[in-house]
Amino acid sequence: MSAAVMASLLAALGAPLASLLAGYGSAMLGGILFVLVGGFLFGIIAGAAPILLLVL
Repeated sequence: MSAAVMASLLAALGAPLASLLAGYGSAMLGGILFVLVGGFLFGIIAGAAPILLLVL
């Protein structure tokens, strides 16, 4: 296989692979942010619940 064929094959495979990795990375980042924000909100709610119960 010649170098030109290899280069074009790598370019053809590389573009979808790069977009797939970018999508996977952004999805992972979104998931981590979601877990962090969700845990933060849950902590606030769990911490405020006894106080709210005492007030009510």
